[in-house]
Amino acid sequence: MNPFASAGWQTFTALSADSQFLQPPVFSGRVEQCFDKAVNLVCPQGLQRFTLLSAGSDNAPNSCRLALSTFAGLLQPGDPVYWQGNWLRIGQRMRIDFRTCQTWQPEKLCWKSEALSAFCQQHQGETLATTIYQAIPQNASLFHYCADNIFYRQLAKQLTDARGKLTDGLKRCDKQHSEAAFQQLLGLGIGLTPGGDDYLVGLSAILFINGNPCGQFQDDFSRWLNKYHQQTTPLSALTLNQAIHQRYREVIYLLIKKLTLKSRGDIQREIQGVMKIGSSSGCDMLYGMADALLLTQYFGGEYVNQDRD
Repeated sequence: MNPFASAGWQTFTALSADSQFLQPPVFSGRVEQCFDKAVNLVCPQGLQRFTLLSAGSDNAPNSCRLALSTFAGLLQPGDPVYWQGNWLRIGQRMRIDFRTCQTWQPEKLCWKSEALSAFCQQHQGETLATTIYQAIPQNASLFHYCADNIFYRQLAKQLTDARGKLTDGLKRCDKQHSEAAFQQLLGLGIGLTPGGDDYLVGLSAILFINGNPCGQFQDDFSRWLNKYHQQTTPLSALTLNQAIHQRYREVIYLLIKKLTLKSRGDIQREIQGVMKIGSSSGCDMLYGMADALLLTQYFGGEYVNQDRD
């Protein structure tokens, strides 16, 4: 039975959602930000954030795809949000029907020993990192900004400096310097998800795949984020926390799944999928993923040698 049968309501069907969205402990809150293709919701009681996405978007953690092409004119920040049975009501105009919604729950990715051995022995980290670097258009990311905007050039310098310090610190297993570089990156950049955070998302997405020898740093990243999370936006901190614990958007999942295969073939389509995230977020993430592949090869060399003994 439809509890909102009166005139004036616009009804939309939920197409797919992850399990966290479908089973929130508390889901009453408000609209936080509105965009053409996405709407962010905040639930103050549970300190959680959820996202509504247009039909053309890919699945993502804490998100739900709807049968609509744009949110333009439908909602505004501050609109109340709450569940009622199989329906989600937002403001005074919009309701979402979850009765036929499909659950998006991707399988857990892992790096199998034979694939990791081939990856390290054949120096595939260098090859794949180069492929990713070369695919990113110039000035599409502040990590490789070469235009004339003085503010962006300064940000690019800071981002590049912190990126180098972090990868160097991790290679030396120097947690003090690695933590300082992590803190320098967190919140560095512009927008709801600054470039430094997006880089860390890409880095974490690769480093902490089950079976990756770099998994030794996962607890450190989680601790550092908990320590410094107030330096960045709540949405960005949440996205990074999810990546550290191997929860990320479907297009990232598809690229990582292919990277961990022993016979992966061409990855250009998957790279392009990640590149489309946000205005520059996807490109910043790709820089992190490329660096993570190099780190995986670096630490994986010892792993392969031990496996042979």
